[in-house]
Amino acid sequence: MPMASVRGRLRDRLLRRAVSGLLALLCLLPVYAAAQDKPLSAFYRETWTTRQGLPHNQVNAIAQSPDGYLWLGTWEGLVRYNGLEFHVFDRANTPELKDNGIRSVRASEDGAVVIGTSRGGVTVKRGDRWRTWMEKDGLAQEEIMDALLDREGKLWVATESAGITRLDDDVPTQFNARSGLPSDVVYGLLLDHDGSVWAATASGLVHFTGGRVRVYRDEAGLPPAPIFRVMQDATGTVFVGTERGVYRMQGERFVSQSPLLPEDGVPSLAKDNAGNLWVGTVNNGLVRLGASGAERFTSVRGLPNNRVAALLV
Repeated sequence: MPMASVRGRLRDRLLRRAVSGLLALLCLLPVYAAAQDKPLSAFYRETWTTRQGLPHNQVNAIAQSPDGYLWLGTWEGLVRYNGLEFHVFDRANTPELKDNGIRSVRASEDGAVVIGTSRGGVTVKRGDRWRTWMEKDGLAQEEIMDALLDREGKLWVATESAGITRLDDDVPTQFNARSGLPSDVVYGLLLDHDGSVWAATASGLVHFTGGRVRVYRDEAGLPPAPIFRVMQDATGTVFVGTERGVYRMQGERFVSQSPLLPEDGVPSLAKDNAGNLWVGTVNNGLVRLGASGAERFTSVRGLPNNRVAALLV
């Protein structure tokens, strides 16, 4: 199917569903940027579960590739959505996937889809070609939390308890607590606008830039707590979701984003075109922080689950 056709079909499907606001999946709320100043009660909401075609009701990650497809990572496989139907990729139909548990999905500018699995290493899909890296291929561990391709084509892999592996033309470089990381537990990665890479760990934030490794911890203003997510907005400002709320980089230090936000774990963050910050929490649902204040959307108001694991703008 031509890429333009897929993009158009998905766009039309979303417009017909009035998704100028919120799409709700269990543990997932992708947010489409339009009319973002509306109160959350005015947003259209749609819930996708196994009844609509998902292989599992927990969605851990979401991404959109340049061809318009949405990619969802679940505990029972990778899902591609074209605006009409779901297609599931798992070990049964895709031998290159060594585990059905998908923790992370990233879509690169060149169309590659990078998939981090719970116990089966990292798989990269380029067109119809799939390739998987395991410990025998240089990974420090096959339990993956996140993975991405940088602008030079290097594959960065965040592991559950063995630090970070960077693969450059299949040559691995290991970063761990012995080599300067604050922790071997790495929850997430971010490709900066300038091409550098950030890593969220259990004991601080790490910035890989210009061949140097810079670590930010409580002395830089962060709370003494795990960092779950790192995000950058269009202006280049870096935000981090921690076990104790959201922090924003200001100069070379971090400050709390707002007293209006709950002091809760934050596994997901997104910024819309209107400048609103969307915060997915562990226990307090979804919060939108904007010029008019903070508004919460929780299970009391119709959210399937108060844990929001992934956001897409």
